[in-house]
Amino acid sequence: MDRTPPQILLIDDDPDVLDSVLPTLRDQGMAVHAYQEASEALLLLEHPEAPVFDLVISDIHMPSLDGFEVLDRVKAG
Repeated sequence: MDRTPPQILLIDDDPDVLDSVLPTLRDQGMAVHAYQEASEALLLLEHPEAPVFDLVISDIHMPSLDGFEVLDRVKAG
């Protein structure tokens, strides 16, 4: 039986955070889509073939959109 790995959306403007968190999640068998720009992550969500994410991990303090606004847009979906 094939199992689809959990789909994770990871957003953080700090590349060091992405570099440390991304391998850990992937080593646990998760499919991670990582972005430094919140606007790029939101564009992915608008794509008709975008995965349905099981979990969104977002930095709160980012320069363009803060994490609360990102999560509001994800929920509005």
